[in-house]
Amino acid sequence: MERQTYRTIITNKSKKKREQLMGFLKTCVCEICSE
Repeated sequence: MERQTYRTIITNKSKKKREQLMGFLKTCVCEICSE
């Protein structure tokens, strides 16, 4: 049971990181386009 919870936390963390990365990439692309 604890292992499952641990796994879920890890998955959520990586999901959040991926979203942040995508947002960061989008911002970079927008800045490049606007120049």
